[in-house]
Amino acid sequence: MTKGLLVGTFDPITNGHVSIVTQSLGLLDHVVVAVSQNQSKKMLFPFDTRLALVKAAFNDIEGVTVIGFDNDLTVNVANELKVDCLIRGIRNGTDLEYEESIAEMNRRLAPNLETVYFLPHASEKFISSTIVREVAKFKGDVSQLVPNEVTEALKQIYQNE
Repeated sequence: MTKGLLVGTFDPITNGHVSIVTQSLGLLDHVVVAVSQNQSKKMLFPFDTRLALVKAAFNDIEGVTVIGFDNDLTVNVANELKVDCLIRGIRNGTDLEYEESIAEMNRRLAPNLETVYFLPHASEKFISSTIVREVAKFKGDVSQLVPNEVTEALKQIYQNE
């Protein structure tokens, strides 16, 4: 069985993330989606909420497991889970440059671990968690950008602003 790992803070998870995972399942038997606590980064949603939203996003997709982790390198999590590859999404040239640096460091730390890149569908290429948060903050419609549970969670956060 081939298994991949997608790591992120998912603050919040977007349809772009979901698309990357579903594309991955075309090549892999199983995908682990790992939600990072990442205490050095200020988050909109607390860790438990992000984890719950990611679990809800993949609830009906067979072959996906969602976990949470904190204070560890991605390669350590990957080796612990015995995955075959790391999964990354690339929307544009800026993402590619950043991801190449991360992949090279991961290769040095874990030479056995490959990074596999996926491009989002054209309709999802512009979606980022940052854009979603910004649009939601100003009461814009994000329902086409994120899973339903995320739309509702964003409305709750920004309803009093």
